[in-house]
Amino acid sequence: MFVRAWHGSLAATLISLKTYPCGETRMGFLRSEIGDENMSNTNEVVNLTKFKATRELEAFGVRDLTSWKEFQEIRSLLFFPVLPTKDSVAKRVERLAEIALAEAKKSGTTTVLVSCPPWMMHSLCAELVYHGLTPVVSFTKKTSEDSLSVIDLVVAA
Repeated sequence: MFVRAWHGSLAATLISLKTYPCGETRMGFLRSEIGDENMSNTNEVVNLTKFKATRELEAFGVRDLTSWKEFQEIRSLLFFPVLPTKDSVAKRVERLAEIALAEAKKSGTTTVLVSCPPWMMHSLCAELVYHGLTPVVSFTKKTSEDSLSVIDLVVAA
């Protein structure tokens, strides 16, 4: 189901992704409708992934954390050598959100690039949204056998 809505000064197309058993309906921006406008160059984006931002992501406003120690902590929080328990995932999600919130306050942004195991994505996005942050993921296109190209950043929750 497509719904038209205003986001800031842009008209955007939203797509209803799913209604969950709790009655919550998640929707995310699919694409903007005005010219070539997208999320690039509109806002800084906190990099909450275990990878340093590439030049391509930097063009979309993605900025690495200001603290190397926290970047290393994120790498550790997103690494699972064994099957985690629900409690350990919840603790990691809370800590990731704390890091994102602190970095967002430093930079004045509310947008956070996320990348984590699929079974952790819902919890992480929900925690970020709870704290008033907007989680996004990179939308990529395969450009050759070995490479991907970032097309846009899209809202994850």
